[in-house]
Amino acid sequence: MILNKAQQEVERLATTLPPITAKQFDYGHKHSVDHYALCTPRKARCMDCGHEWALPKGARPYNKQLTCPKCRHKLLGTSGRSRKCKSSGYMHIVDVCDRWQVVRTLFVSAYYVLGDAPRYSVYEVVQRWWHNEGRGAVVYRAKSRLGFTGYYDSWALSSELRVRPSLDYYNLLYGLTYPYGRVLPEYKLRGAGRRWVSLPPDRLLASILYDSRCETLLKAGQMELCKLFIQGDPQEEVLWTAAKICMRNGYIVKDGALWCDYVLMLNRQGRDVHNAHYVCPPNLKRAHDALMAPIRAEKKKREKELIAKREGKYREFINPYRGIVLESGTMTVRPLLSVKEFAEEGEAMKHCVYRAGYYERPNSLILTVRIKGKRVETAEIDLRTGKVVQCFGKNNSLTDYHGDILKFLAKNKDRLKRATI
Repeated sequence: MILNKAQQEVERLATTLPPITAKQFDYGHKHSVDHYALCTPRKARCMDCGHEWALPKGARPYNKQLTCPKCRHKLLGTSGRSRKCKSSGYMHIVDVCDRWQVVRTLFVSAYYVLGDAPRYSVYEVVQRWWHNEGRGAVVYRAKSRLGFTGYYDSWALSSELRVRPSLDYYNLLYGLTYPYGRVLPEYKLRGAGRRWVSLPPDRLLASILYDSRCETLLKAGQMELCKLFIQGDPQEEVLWTAAKICMRNGYIVKDGALWCDYVLMLNRQGRDVHNAHYVCPPNLKRAHDALMAPIRAEKKKREKELIAKREGKYREFINPYRGIVLESGTMTVRPLLSVKEFAEEGEAMKHCVYRAGYYERPNSLILTVRIKGKRVETAEIDLRTGKVVQCFGKNNSLTDYHGDILKFLAKNKDRLKRATI
């Protein structure tokens, strides 16, 4: 690769950057990676310090956040069967070198083994350099050629940091930003250097330089809204109008995505987005749910009308099967007799038997399987062969009764075929 003058300057200056300090290393492994607790139904053990403590009766700690009573680390509960865990993440350090603004990206990884101290590693993988004249360069390590090409974390860590062609996926490394960074005076003037959003810092710095709205939001402490405008939105003007009302009234938005959804719904319903009464609710979630209530009611009404239209055709199809009720001990199997029952079955079992229009399939009979009156699984029968096409429980899972249900349906397939004749 032939380097221009700016790239040659960057390659020379890159060798003068200070090494990663112990303070930066500690901050990275503490905040950039997940920390784990190995959990059993009664106990949890911190993979950082090895401390073990009892869990409350009935606790379900898996995939939930716990706090170690000894080291106070926030931990993610994981299965006690796993004796090893690993995690990785990114941390950005914002720095200045000569006349250049630099964002140094570190790849932080952690390896945990039960009974041993955690092993952490930090590698600098990307440096983005630019100055206010718009010129810049990207310094990074090569990607590994093994496995899936371009995999997010597949760095060839033994390769050297040098100027390479600028590729998009090197600019998509999300992670936390080290809070003690340095910025050029033009960025400091616009409020940068004190607060960082959860986006690559070069995107924040570029946005506040060319978009006064991002600068205003950053200085006002509206970090969630600042992030919203940096990412871009097709209806930014409506959101900017509401954001100015928030700043005027000292209202800090804590959940940008929910607030954005709420304001756009206000606008679609013809509410006044210039009114602080609407755009600055004391309880955003409650206000959002209240605004959704009439929408849900209208949707439910349209759903009922749609079901009523489809009932007639399905009644003609299901008439030969209305008398079928298969029983074995506490198990009862019968067809779904109306489109409304399809909607109820799909809602209760959290699958697509209604949404995917199974009531319109001419060669399929849909059965509800219940144990002691409680829904257990939903089965689809091919009427041409009498065989089970699919049979699933809640969330398309297999239940403890699955094998018995399949045997029972296979035993009664001739009865279903006779009903067709």
